[in-house]
Formats: sequence, C-alpha cells, structure tokens
Amino acid sequence: MLQAKDVDIHRAVGVLQNTIQALSAYRDDFDQVKRTAQNLAERWGAQSEFTEIRKRRMKRHFDELSQDERLSDGESRFRINVFNASLDIINSQLSQRFTSMRETNKRFQAIHPGTLNRAQDNALHQHAQRLADHYSRDLSPKNSRARKLDLSSVVDDFAERKARKINF
Repeated sequence: MLQAKDVDIHRAVGVLQNTIQALSAYRDDFDQVKRTAQNLAERWGAQSEFTEIRKRRMKRHFDELSQDERLSDGESRFRINVFNASLDIINSQLSQRFTSMRETNKRFQAIHPGTLNRAQDNALHQHAQRLADHYSRDLSPKNSRARKLDLSSVVDDFAERKARKINF
C-alpha cells in the first residue's frame, strides 16, 4: 500500500498513524490473540499450552531489600518477554523511522490539495508562512536562482526530455 504509485505522502502518514494506533490497541488484547493462536494451533495439531519451568532458588543476602521475582508462569513470561516486547519494538521503530516523513508532510501542508480546499484563509496563511520561513534562503527574491527561474522553460525542458526519453 505504501509503495503504490498513486499514494501521496499525506495518505502514507495517515496509514502509518493508523497502524501505530492499531498496534497500541493490539497490545491490550493479549487474551483475544491467545485464543486465536490456540484455535489455530489446534487446527494444525501443534502444542497450544505454555511450558512451565521449575522456579530457581536464588541466594539472598541478609540485608537485601528488594526481591526480584521471576515469572514462573509460562503465559505471563511469554506476554511480557515476547508479545509486549515485540509490539513495543515495532511501535518505536515505526515512530522513529517515519518522523522525518511526518515533519515533511506537516511542512508542506500549505500546498496539499485537501488543505487548500478546506482550510480557512488565516490557517492557509500560517501554513504558507511556516513553509516560506523554513525555505527562506531558497524562496527569497534575493536568491539569484529564484529570480532567473522561468517556470515555463522548466516545464518545456522537462516535456522535451521526456519525449526524447533522456535521463535527467
């Protein structure tokens, strides 16, 4: 879905946000996930019970205040060490890896067609001002490239290269 040709950055950010929220909600539904996995294991003829391990005796010193409790229940151990840990890693990776894409989407919100159609004039002005402030050196009239830029010649050059199938 995210690699489709017709997906824009705004839609991709929305899909990623929905995925992160769904994974966060999925973390709270361990019992439902366990039931589904048990049904699937029964159909496949696989073991559907957690193995129990013997609780180890730990040496304790006389002045030790805290007692680290080991999880002896297989289900609790799996839920904490595998299920929750995996979902936490996936959520943090999705959040970290796509931070720049979310920032880019927010920065270019002023020229997104949905924003142009729905936003009030003052909100559009604020979005455009943020974009202009961020790219002030590139959009400045003092920039010689900006003054020399003739958009129609750029479009004509692009069309000509595309027609001749010349690499850019």
